[in-house]
Amino acid sequence: MNPHADVSYPVSIVMQREYRQYGQWQLPHWDLVALLPQHTGDGSQRRQPLQGEQDEGHVIWSGFWLELFRDGLQSYYQNLMGKQPSLFVLCRDDDEDTDLAPTMISANFADAEAHMETDGIVLSTPLVAPFSNWLAEYILSQQPALEKQLQDHKHGKKDKRRHV
Repeated sequence: MNPHADVSYPVSIVMQREYRQYGQWQLPHWDLVALLPQHTGDGSQRRQPLQGEQDEGHVIWSGFWLELFRDGLQSYYQNLMGKQPSLFVLCRDDDEDTDLAPTMISANFADAEAHMETDGIVLSTPLVAPFSNWLAEYILSQQPALEKQLQDHKHGKKDKRRHV
C-alpha cells in the first residue's frame, strides 16, 4: 500500500490460464476473470491456484491495492463517465512460475496506456460495484480539485515561470 495514496482498497485478482495452439506451439493465454474486494489487506502478495472441478487454470493473487491519487482525478472521471468504465491490471510477463503476473491495479487509463507503451501487458475488466461506488465517492469527495483540473485542462495551464 502506498502511503501517498488518498484512498486504498485491498483487492484480489482472479485470472485464468489456458493453453492455445498457435501453429505447432501451445502457448499460455491469460484472461482476467474477476477483481474481488478483500476484507483485509496485510500488504503481502500471494499467489494460489484455485482448487475445484471448474477452476482448472484459475489462479488468485491477493494482497493488491486499488489506490486513488488526487492527480489522477481527471482520468478517473473520464473512465467513470466513458462508454466502458474499466479497471486495469498491469502485468509483467517474466514470472518464473506462471509467466504472467500482475503488478498493480489502476482505474487510471493513463497508467494502463503508459504500461502498454513500454510493452507491458494490461488486462481490463468492467468497472462494477463495489469498485464503481468507491471511485464515484472518491471523485465526489474531490469535486473542487476535479473542477480545477478540468478548468486547467480546458484553458491550458498557465505557466508562471519566465522563459529565457
